[in-house]
Amino acid sequence: MSNYLANFNNLYLNLAQGAYPDAPVFFPLDDLEFKDRDQLLSGNSLPFDFSKSKNHNGHHYPGGQHLPNDGIVYLQPDVQLKAIPVQDGVTIQKGLLTDQMAGFNAYFLTDTAELNAETRNTYLTIRGSDGSFNALDPSNWNDWLGNNLVFTLGDKQVPQSHLATEGMKAKIAELRQRAPNAKLNITGHSLGTMVSVHGLAGLSMDELEMVEEVVLFNGPDTLNSLNQMGVSSEKIKAISEKVTYYVNPFDMVSMLNRTEPFEQQLGTVKVIIPLHFTSSFDNPSSHMFGGYQLDAFGNPLVASETFHPEFLVAGQKLAKLNQTAITLLRSQGVSDDMRNFLFRGRLDYKLLFGAELYDYYQKEYQAIIAETRLAAIKWNKENIPLYHSRIRSATGSQRIQLRSELLQISAQQAIFESEDQVKATKQLVAQAKEEVQALIQDTYTQVYSMTNYLSAWEIENILSSFQLDDVWNHGIEMETIAEAERYGRDVSEFSSRLVTAAERLEEVDRQGAIFFSS
Repeated sequence: MSNYLANFNNLYLNLAQGAYPDAPVFFPLDDLEFKDRDQLLSGNSLPFDFSKSKNHNGHHYPGGQHLPNDGIVYLQPDVQLKAIPVQDGVTIQKGLLTDQMAGFNAYFLTDTAELNAETRNTYLTIRGSDGSFNALDPSNWNDWLGNNLVFTLGDKQVPQSHLATEGMKAKIAELRQRAPNAKLNITGHSLGTMVSVHGLAGLSMDELEMVEEVVLFNGPDTLNSLNQMGVSSEKIKAISEKVTYYVNPFDMVSMLNRTEPFEQQLGTVKVIIPLHFTSSFDNPSSHMFGGYQLDAFGNPLVASETFHPEFLVAGQKLAKLNQTAITLLRSQGVSDDMRNFLFRGRLDYKLLFGAELYDYYQKEYQAIIAETRLAAIKWNKENIPLYHSRIRSATGSQRIQLRSELLQISAQQAIFESEDQVKATKQLVAQAKEEVQALIQDTYTQVYSMTNYLSAWEIENILSSFQLDDVWNHGIEMETIAEAERYGRDVSEFSSRLVTAAERLEEVDRQGAIFFSS
């Protein structure tokens, strides 16, 4: 299982994922091959083709289908990028879209090699946090303490957004001058979603009209923060009309500030049906891109009131759990100014409180995921027969849609059952091994009880040939577990293909209609 997209079918997801240096296809300058880096540094754009497949770290990622501009985008150079000396020969990267000291990284891509009258779509993708927070590694403290913390505990504007606004304004001005027929589209993930929205708030209403779409992934609701920033209701409405959020109901970041009904939050909020029932702390993580299920047209599989509504409920439950945890932290003096917490009060009490809160949060978090998994299985079992009945009476496009949804349900149910079977197989193997070990221990006890009748060398001789390795084949054990896991992966891969096939039903039906019409 991977933390990355299973394929490249969604351009916005490709761009948001590509902002990270370890992605299958990525944009960061320092991690590119020397020839690609030199091409950008010489002032030329660098093409990327997301219709091509990619092998990365032992995983195969199929090329995208039905992508705009056939999946080709051009990364434009940041001509202002410079290495700024700091001290003792140390330098930092700084440019229009990069500020290493502030932790800000963004990338500007276009559908033509150069900005001109032929350019139609341009994209600004803003990177989220550089990895998990590490108190011993200050390299991403700006992301976590300087930006994530002030938003999470203070609902304040993230400082990186000032740099985003500056970049947006510059690119909009450049489009007006060099590509008058083009629009600016914006995407980002995690912290990049907050930076994007707060950056948009710094634009004028006239500049906002140049922004076409804002597609954001795994980010919290920013409505409260915009109000605290003093953004006018007119501008908030204009931003909201452009923004679409895709959020994972099992991701603690996605569900931050989302206790209100989804339709009352900023933008259009779409709750995905995740591929994995995992938390943000797990691997694969619900916070990363591997949880997205994409059809052949790049549409993420999303929940609704009539299609797997239990995921909507799960998101609301996690949002309330987040709010409870934040309220408890605030009651102990934790705020966006960590100095008040670190230097006031007893440290031992704070550490104990933190450990207890973490345990409570994890327990409730895992319970939400487990409950939702059971609810999803129940929903599938109840609805599969209903879908068969509805398909028999449906006609035309409705029939195609129902067949597609039935395939999606069947694919998910196959994954559930294979996961349970793999788990059961591992439990049976472990149980059998424990029984053998118990038998060996019981034999040892009985032999040692005969020490009055046998000499030490006789006891040793009896037991020397009755070790676990003599009666238990570790090779078969490992092979059995490996086969079970391989079976689970095969079912998961087959299920993913079912989802893709489901969406192609509509395309095949449409092509058939065109054929008969002509």
